[in-house]
Amino acid sequence: MTEVAPAIEALRRTMEKIHRGRGIVVEVEADPSAKFRGERQDLEEMVGNLVDNACKWAASRVFIEVLVEAPHQASTGPRLHIIVDDSIEAQPEIYMEAGDHETLLHMSHAQFSRLTANALHGRFSAHD
Repeated sequence: MTEVAPAIEALRRTMEKIHRGRGIVVEVEADPSAKFRGERQDLEEMVGNLVDNACKWAASRVFIEVLVEAPHQASTGPRLHIIVDDSIEAQPEIYMEAGDHETLLHMSHAQFSRLTANALHGRFSAHD
């Protein structure tokens, strides 16, 4: 079991250093009781990729929230939710790399909103 809050705080410091030139601020609100059923390096890799991508596309701020949800049934454990808000929705225009990793896509905020209306964003979970 890995304590989540210290791992996320370490990621915050690292990402702020990496993205210092753009002035990105990374804020964290983490439940101190949150535990990840796995190795710290696995948590850091999964969340680190999400946060790094969020920092690349954020206007100025990335917010990470860590929540623990009580079990819904006696046979299951608590669920860990890690939410990364990258504020991309606040951008008037969006530029992103296409799936071929060569083409640059450009779209308006409205087009991006329609495209991602039903998309899950950076969500992962582990269950018993």
